[in-house]
Amino acid sequence: MTNLQLLPITRPTRKHGLRPIFLALSLLALGGLGAHLYVGFLSSNSALSVANPATGGVFMLGAGTGSASVPSAITSTVYGGVGHEAGVVTTTSPSWAPAAGSAGSVVTAGDLALADVSNASSPLDVTVHIVNLVALSNDYSSFAFPIAVYYAATGAAGSAPITGSCDKTQGCNWQLATGAAGAPNVSNDLTYLTNDGGSVAFNLPSGAYYEITIQAGGSYYCTSTATSAQSSLSPSFFVNSNAA
Repeated sequence: MTNLQLLPITRPTRKHGLRPIFLALSLLALGGLGAHLYVGFLSSNSALSVANPATGGVFMLGAGTGSASVPSAITSTVYGGVGHEAGVVTTTSPSWAPAAGSAGSVVTAGDLALADVSNASSPLDVTVHIVNLVALSNDYSSFAFPIAVYYAATGAAGSAPITGSCDKTQGCNWQLATGAAGAPNVSNDLTYLTNDGGSVAFNLPSGAYYEITIQAGGSYYCTSTATSAQSSLSPSFFVNSNAA
């Protein structure tokens, strides 16, 4: 039986009056398709959920081809389509198909979280954690998921003013935040989230919108496809941040 793996994402959340979304994991059996769909949720801490313009904030993105509420100026995600109303975007979940006793990699890239540091007075330190490492270790002997950070640029890659970085019909001009050609210097093209560390950290310079994504590629070795209270095929994420 093939297992379709979707990474943990969140429920839609409004910019104002945001509340923390606690870690959860749900399982939906798609017997008619001969597959299992694993869906989890990202979570933010209470400081992030306030999304204070002076310090910045992180917005978790919806599962699958669902929608998520974000700052109204952001009109698209990296892998989802353009939203049809202000402050709502469509998203795509990263996915892969683990099989017991075999190696694999992320097949479909997808959206994890957006960060609004456009009006922040200082950079924002953001850390992405996997919190169920013990359960994952019962189904994977190793994994290295590729993480990339994008920013919304204006015009050509490297131009960073906020005005014009996102168009209502064309979406945002997402470019890798690698420091090349004047882009914010956040990370290399890829940073790997592994079973050894279980977290990756980024410093997001103020004055831009950012998105954290999981890219296609990387690697894992699946030893079992069992799911229980002690084992899991699906990482559960926690994202926290602090003003630098």
